[in-house]
Amino acid sequence: MAEEPKTTRRPSMSDVARLAGVSQTTVSFILNDTPGSHIPQETRDRVLAAVGELNYRPNVSARNLRTQSTNLIGFGFDDPANVTSQPIIDRFLYSIILSLEADGYHLLTFVTGNRADTRPYRELYRHGQVAGFVVA
Repeated sequence: MAEEPKTTRRPSMSDVARLAGVSQTTVSFILNDTPGSHIPQETRDRVLAAVGELNYRPNVSARNLRTQSTNLIGFGFDDPANVTSQPIIDRFLYSIILSLEADGYHLLTFVTGNRADTRPYRELYRHGQVAGFVVA
């Protein structure tokens, strides 16, 4: 009988804290660059080294549950051909993406199929899949 492959667990914030010898709160303050947290540079360096060693990446789903936000902004359009064939729209979307990323957000594009149909917008917002929309 063949052995099932072992799956490795993704490193958690508590793993980072344990390796760096600090609390999870300290790790959180450092990774979120929390204003007013007076953490010595040596501690910051240890935490960031532990993050690198473990290849830690924050669990976005857990963060979204905790903050009740997705950090996604929706942009719907009715016909993909109208978007992809217009250089001004490309520049517009690129500018939006840069602005959103500067504030920790990402752009979710989707096809509505019908400009007058607001159902896709309502559904995405009602189910907490987006924090808002770009309307153009």
